[in-house]
Amino acid sequence: THSVGMTAVVNGMTFDPIVKEKLFKVYASLICLDANNVGHSAKPWNDWTNAATNIDEITEYLTSGSVVLLKPGRYPLANTVNLTANITFRGVAADGVSAPAFADRPVIFCKTGAGNFRAFVLNDANARIEHLAITGFAGNDMNGGYGGTVRVVNGTVADCFLYSTGAASNTRGGALGLSGSSSVAERGVISNCYTTLSSIGYHGGAMAISGGRAENCLIVGCRSNGAGGVYLNGGSLANCIVSGCYTSDGSKILTGQFAPGYPSVVEFDRSELAKNDSGDGVKIVPETMPNGSTQLDARFRNRSVLRTVAIDPSTLSIT
Repeated sequence: THSVGMTAVVNGMTFDPIVKEKLFKVYASLICLDANNVGHSAKPWNDWTNAATNIDEITEYLTSGSVVLLKPGRYPLANTVNLTANITFRGVAADGVSAPAFADRPVIFCKTGAGNFRAFVLNDANARIEHLAITGFAGNDMNGGYGGTVRVVNGTVADCFLYSTGAASNTRGGALGLSGSSSVAERGVISNCYTTLSSIGYHGGAMAISGGRAENCLIVGCRSNGAGGVYLNGGSLANCIVSGCYTSDGSKILTGQFAPGYPSVVEFDRSELAKNDSGDGVKIVPETMPNGSTQLDARFRNRSVLRTVAIDPSTLSIT
């Protein structure tokens, strides 16, 4: 495709600028972002010489099959990036090819004062974000959904570092929420994240899971008025370490590190729960169900380790 005055020529056929723009949207399969490419950004952003410099300007051109590559740098974000198709956001090293070192990951920064929005919402089994760092205050009220900063209905969050981020109220999982059967978080680190709640039922300073799985993740130093680290309402934690998380209000029905809700089947597989909640260690406390029951089916598999754990046998059934 090349421009001729106010028209576009594609394979010998001439189109007006509106059609040209639509053609670009269709063929935007590779988009490069480099925060340091100021003054040189130009469509179609398909190599590092004309790379875009911010995420907000490229989101409307994403289509199924798009791959967005981000070089190290800081990328302010003022709107939610919705991935509803086979779309990948991938951080790369300065060479534009290899995976970045932990300290060199591109940083997605939720802009303070931009309103209530999540950084990413993934809602396709093939949607994926990887090798990114995500930080900044997501919003005051995310309307009760799972995930204050990143929400995965279906899709994968891989090798990402979420830190110092969360939502101020009415959110399960300050940094990350997994809610669909094809939602996955793997090889991630979540640190110093939070959620606060205005009513019983919104918990998990780091993460909330109602479906899918979190695997090979480290969760440390997160907090909430409810479950300080992870809120489990189904799904599983596999080969994860959760440590140093706490609840700021022990009077809530749901307190401590893990707060399972109904349908009350949760799995811990090869996971270590340690040194959480300064008073009682890990607390596993079931949410009261509509029928008044507080029974929980908690399945600990394959050498899961619990250290300094508080369990009330009168309200909890561990199998």
